[in-house]
Amino acid sequence: MRLQLSTGLAQDTTDRIIYESDTGELYYDGNGNAAGGGVLSAKATVGVALNNVDFSVREPAHSVQLHTGRPNIASRFSGSRPAGSRCKDALVLSA
Repeated sequence: MRLQLSTGLAQDTTDRIIYESDTGELYYDGNGNAAGGGVLSAKATVGVALNNVDFSVREPAHSVQLHTGRPNIASRFSGSRPAGSRCKDALVLSA
């Protein structure tokens, strides 16, 4: 899995998490750069710094979880807090 931190779409088939830093939108893209895969999952305050340590892959569902204690990450659309999560602002991102 690759974390793409830039504006625009997935660059190749391994890009699954796309953070549009100019809008704060965080997408989960289940099929990389193929058509129709990107799902807006969360929105952060513009300028929030995210990196690979904020994410983990959950098996067997192949969902991605965003872990951050920062209160400026808000769940939107398909983002949801996982049951039993100890992370106050955790989101499960899935297509």
